[in-house]
Amino acid sequence: MVRVLHILTSLDRGGIETFLMNVYRHIDRTQIQFDFVISTHRECHYTKEVLALGGQIYDIPTRREGIIKRWEALNAIFDTHSEYKIVHYHVSSLTDIMPLQIAKRKNIPVRIVHSHNTSQGGSFIHRYIHRINKLFIKRYATDFYACSDLAAKWMYNRRQYEKRDFVIINNGIDLKCFHFNPVVRLRLRKEFGFDDKQLVIGNVGRFHIQKNHIFLLEIFVEILKIRSDAYLCLVGDGELRNQIEKRIHELNIAEHVILTGVRNDIPQILSMFDVLLMPSLYEGLPVSIIEAQATGLPCILSSAITSEVKILDTLIFKSFTDSKEDWCNAVIHAANTMRPLHIETLIADAGYDIMSITHFLEEQYLLKYRSSEISVL
Repeated sequence: MVRVLHILTSLDRGGIETFLMNVYRHIDRTQIQFDFVISTHRECHYTKEVLALGGQIYDIPTRREGIIKRWEALNAIFDTHSEYKIVHYHVSSLTDIMPLQIAKRKNIPVRIVHSHNTSQGGSFIHRYIHRINKLFIKRYATDFYACSDLAAKWMYNRRQYEKRDFVIINNGIDLKCFHFNPVVRLRLRKEFGFDDKQLVIGNVGRFHIQKNHIFLLEIFVEILKIRSDAYLCLVGDGELRNQIEKRIHELNIAEHVILTGVRNDIPQILSMFDVLLMPSLYEGLPVSIIEAQATGLPCILSSAITSEVKILDTLIFKSFTDSKEDWCNAVIHAANTMRPLHIETLIADAGYDIMSITHFLEEQYLLKYRSSEISVL
């Protein structure tokens, strides 16, 4: 049994976690098992499922709780678990490369760094550390993954990027789960109090500054001027919930905005929407957009999101230099677009079928594990 140790922030329902769980559900667990190091001191959305699938979860301190405590906790894991030959570190930036540094010191032979974003928030110091660590990441990692070309360009230095010294791992989805269902659409609309003629705009994502919810609400105000029967569903939760709720009331649109919280039925929810609107400030390659396209849902995205996410012609990019009225008109036009047919083949041909991605990762893990065993001999 090859045990792969994945290191990430949490096991909540974010883009990184959703992609990773998609792989975990489909990988051959008679050969490969996933374990997780997280920095979240509570039960997460995927905790029970990970345990049910046979995975172990190790909880370590955040950097804010103490760098020394974090260092000691990571060392303790590697000291007491010699079975780990592969560490897979999922990151949005290189401000914290401690797990890779310790893994190297402990002679873990395979150390993968996996880029999942194209920018970061935080202070100037965080951005400075990221730029410095780009120069030295090859000292600590042995393999380099990214969810998109832009995510690779953000994470790795210019020479490495130009040499294409990385592997693109598409954020795949289970195509059997994502398809438009008119019966589910009507059922959910009834549950939420909508009829089939009302305009329902959706957004799926954490309540985080990256997702640009305040701008989204301001676009929605313009939409209501044209379609008074429009509703906005924000699916997710996060640290900015209070700020978002405050802005909703300031704009006097509370009767038209629904905060659904975190949902387990995203494939069904997407059937209920008429348009998905995502004006994010930056993204790696949002799995929610692949899911939306798999159901044929028209999408209006900010041009800050990588063009690699576009599979269907029903996906449109808008610039932040465009007026809110332009965004509004794009949404209303998209709502009148028919959902395309035969989508599953298009999504699979674009490389987003989770089965092919899982098979590739499976082969990589086994190959790297066997190579590490041979090198020890």
